[in-house]
Amino acid sequence: MRLEAYLLELITEEKTRSCLDRMVLLALTVLEWFYRGVVALRWALFCWGILPSRQLPVPVIAVGNLAAGGTGKTPFTVFLARHLAEQGYRPAVLIRGYRGQGKGVRVVADTAKINYGVDETGDEAQLLARSLPGIPVVAGADRYQGGLAALQLGADVLIMDDGFQHLALRRDRDIVLLDAKKPFENGHLLPRGLLREGKNGLCRAHLVVLSGNSRILPEQWQELCAEIRRRNSKAPLIRARIQPIGLQTLSDWWAGKPAAGSPEGYLAGRSVGAFTAIGRPEKFFATLEELGARLEKQWTRPDHYRWQPADFSPEQIGATDGNLILVTTEKDAVKLDFLIGTPWTDRIYVLPVRPLLTEADLKIIDTVLNPVLKGLTS
Repeated sequence: MRLEAYLLELITEEKTRSCLDRMVLLALTVLEWFYRGVVALRWALFCWGILPSRQLPVPVIAVGNLAAGGTGKTPFTVFLARHLAEQGYRPAVLIRGYRGQGKGVRVVADTAKINYGVDETGDEAQLLARSLPGIPVVAGADRYQGGLAALQLGADVLIMDDGFQHLALRRDRDIVLLDAKKPFENGHLLPRGLLREGKNGLCRAHLVVLSGNSRILPEQWQELCAEIRRRNSKAPLIRARIQPIGLQTLSDWWAGKPAAGSPEGYLAGRSVGAFTAIGRPEKFFATLEELGARLEKQWTRPDHYRWQPADFSPEQIGATDGNLILVTTEKDAVKLDFLIGTPWTDRIYVLPVRPLLTEADLKIIDTVLNPVLKGLTS
């Protein structure tokens, strides 16, 4: 846990405080070149047909990113599934189910109910299932077999969450999300940086979505667009601001009640203890501060960490002030069911977020997707 935090700080902050730091960075650079070679070889093997890429009989839309985490991929997947359902399609979401203990293909949620818990599916699959009632969510490392299971549930279009690098399943459209503030992080691939593949991977994108809630100056936007255009001159670019849509208690969130009220109105000036186990917790903390919260305490765990009762003892949290409220993310909330009915229930709040898109952005999305969806609703 401490090692992971140290390495993340080292590669993201670009600070070298000691000779040890420089030695670690050198080792990471060597590993980066090895990783770069593996990525290139894998891509070549798929291009040459040595590694098979299978095709399903319905359109497949992949939503992914270049960097590891932090681009709003899951909220965008939720938006896209709802958008397609509102247009009369029958979407299903395919996800790997990272950190889930279950094996093989698992229908996390069918059109009527959720069939598995977070231990079997992983937190992201569970979040998708709870956010998309009535829309099937299927987990499994083999997305092709997962797609076949989704077809049995009546799906006519498949959204492959975190699927940009999953070349074993052919897709009809690739949507790539980049953080608008740091689209290419520090420019390095794993483990020296956070990129899963180089910038040239953008050449495969059919749509590029710049996400996040950071303000960008016009000249910064132009520079970023020019950088992307050097890798892909055809894919449209849109901006999706990942915005909080409300604030609700943990018990209300688990009850499936819609988020209501203004988070700014409730959090402004309030003493808040923020906790999360996501890939880029600093973005969550920054959002709370932008909403006016006074962060009295913040604590993190590694991405996908399974929260335990011991994490919420008064000694661990240091929260003796009864006016201090605790705020976390939806991805964390799916792992906090053991707190329902405890004294913590009404002190923990969940901050749901969704992408904010303009009508012009929606038209661009439909223009990109309609050619492969044409005729499905007839």
